[in-house]
Parts: sequence; structure tokens; C-alpha cells
Amino acid sequence: MFKNNKNEYVVAIITKILMVLIGLGESVLIARYLGADLRGQVSYINSISQTAFIIATLGIYAAYPYFRKKIDKNELINRIMSITIIMFIFYLVVAIILSIIFNTNIEYICIFCIVPILFYDKVVAFLWMIEEPNKRNFVVLICNIIKLLYFVFLYLFAERNIVLGVSTLVIAPIVESIYFTFKLKFKFSFKNLDFKNTFQLISYGFLPMLAVLLTTLNYRIDVIMLRQSSNVLLAEVGIYSIGITLAEKVLLISDAVKEILLSKLAKGKGENEVAKVMRICFVISIAIALCITIISKMFISILYGDEYIGAEVVTNISVWGTIFMVFFKMISQYNVVNHKQKYNVIFLVMAIILNIILNSIFIPIFGINGAALATTIGYLFSSLMFIVYFHKISQIKYRDLIIINKSDIMDIMNYLKKLLKK
Repeated sequence: MFKNNKNEYVVAIITKILMVLIGLGESVLIARYLGADLRGQVSYINSISQTAFIIATLGIYAAYPYFRKKIDKNELINRIMSITIIMFIFYLVVAIILSIIFNTNIEYICIFCIVPILFYDKVVAFLWMIEEPNKRNFVVLICNIIKLLYFVFLYLFAERNIVLGVSTLVIAPIVESIYFTFKLKFKFSFKNLDFKNTFQLISYGFLPMLAVLLTTLNYRIDVIMLRQSSNVLLAEVGIYSIGITLAEKVLLISDAVKEILLSKLAKGKGENEVAKVMRICFVISIAIALCITIISKMFISILYGDEYIGAEVVTNISVWGTIFMVFFKMISQYNVVNHKQKYNVIFLVMAIILNIILNSIFIPIFGINGAALATTIGYLFSSLMFIVYFHKISQIKYRDLIIINKSDIMDIMNYLKKLLKK
């Protein structure tokens, strides 16, 4: 059913729902295993690593959807993977050297070791996602189940340890990387490492990479700034990370759909597909946000424990800004495929500057709740810029970008009927 279902959107959504349920289990286990202090430290390490590995990719993977239309698929995969393997080896050597130099700082060592793994996984997972989105989602689901079992093991049998806590960030990427490497069936060749091929990929992928970097900073800058703030305890960073993690569940559907949308855009779909996906995902996100707001206090208290009860306010503030990220996620995919990445970069630079300014003002006054408020305003500002821009280039009415219509509802009902029959 999973791998052979022809409706890639439906498969992606089902997979994402299962992954979110698994992810919640993982979040609860790791929060209780680490405690608020270590949870805050792991969140900080993860935020830095997520930012650093994006820079390490140099955007070579982002060029794939565009050049897939112009170059033979197998030749392009061989070219990208040959470059990726050499880059991975180089980053691994650099990580070892830096770990020796900074041998007294455990946070730095963890970051140095994580970055090459996340870099390689990002490239191979992205290529496989474009070619086989259903199969890729199935494999990611299996990897997350393995990750959940690993979390259960830590919770039941392991003592609190920062290294084991950080290992939870790489267990799934390692398994994914191994599987996708074999499934891509590429041929490594030094001929693919020539300057012209490499420069062509990097020059195209640089702006998408910069856009992803800015997006990640938009998500992570609050945690980084909280960690550096003198009036915020490390435990509070851990509490904040739980609140943000729960708020981001509002993007359950859009995170699943955006990757399928990218695949469809790379294969010829246009602006109307983007508009349809956005307005459906937006109304679903509002419904999820309402549910999260209603149950957040009880949910956090029962599953995470009273140590994390402060995450309730963070969740309820953040969730209503997060819903607007639906528009950014879909329109940015359209820009990547259609060589309009500069708009992603421009809008995100403006959004992150606002985010930094607001965090600088609100964190000293309101602590973690101030960071949540700053993030919410930043998300809203960013999404409004993308909506206005897309309206101008597509000439699609605002209501058709935002408000779900009768045709959309009928499509959803038909998908559900087909699904139930199976």
C-alpha cells in the first residue's frame, strides 16, 4: 500500500502522521531520559549542527531538480554523488582534526562529528526523494521506528549522558544514508570532479542553500540566542525546545506535502498546484493548532512531567505563528525549481533580521516566552512577504491562495474514500 500507492500526497501525509506519533514518543522518552538541563544542551548542539551542515552542502543537492530537466538522470546522480563522497571524506578529516584541537569542549566535538553525517544524509535522501518519494517516505518511517527503539533502550537501561543524548540526533541519518547510498546505484568517477561540473552545481545551488540556511536560522536562532542569554537557565532552554517542538507539529501536513510538491514541480507542475496545496494545508494547520492549544497543558503534564510544564505558554504562543509557515514552505519550493531562489533569500534575510531584533528585545524582558513571541511575529512577517510576492507573479487571487474551496474539499473526500476502500 505504502510504496505502490499512486497518490504521493496521500502516502506522504500518512507517513508523516505516523512519523509525528513516533516523534512524540521519541520526544517524551528523550526529555525524561535527559532532564531539562541536558535536553537544553542537546537542543543547542542540534541547532548549531543543523545550521553548520547546510553550509557544508554548498547547495549541490538543491541543483538536482533544476538540472534533472536538462541532463540525463543517471549522469547527474553520478556527478553529484562523486562530488559528495569526496566532500564527505574531507569534512570527516576536518572534524577529526578540530575534535583533537578542541578536545576539552564536548559541545564542539559533538558538533564537529555530527555535521559530516547530516551533510551526507541530506544529499542522498534528497536525491532519492525526488526520484522515489513514496519509497523514500517508507524508508524514513522505518528509520524513525529504529530510532524510537533506540530511545526506549536509552530510557530503560542507560544513565544520563550527553554523548548518548547527542547520538539520538544521528542514529536515523546514519541508517538512511547507508540505505539510500545503495539504492541510488551510482558510479563514482574522478571525471565527475572536474571544476566545470562542480562549479555548475554549486553556482546554481548556492542561493537555495542560502535560503535553507536562513530558514534554519529562522527556526533555530531563538535557541541559540537563549543559550547565550545571561538571564536564561540551561533548563529553560530545554523547556523552550519542548514547547517549540510541539508547536511545530502544526506543520504535520505541510512538511509531508512540500516534498511531494517539489517532486511534482520538478516534473512539470505549476502555480495552480502550489496554490491548491497551500490553501488545503493552511486550513488543516489551523485545525491542528486549535487542538494543540486545547490539550497542550494536559499533554505536557502527563507525558513530559511537571519539570516541563513551562513549555505550555511557549507552545500556545508559537503555534499561531507557525501556521503561517505553510505559505513560505510551498512558495519557496516553487522558487527553487523555477530558478527564482533570490526571492527566498531576500525575504528570509528580512525575516531573520526582524527575528534577531525582536529576540534581542523580548528575551531579556520575558525570557523563553519572549523568544516564542519573537518567533511568532517573525513567521507571520515572512509568510506575508511570500504571499504578496506569489500573488504578483502568478496573478492568482489572494482568496485562492488562502481559503479552501469546494473543489478542494471534494478532492480530499475522494482521496479518503479511495484510502478507506484499500
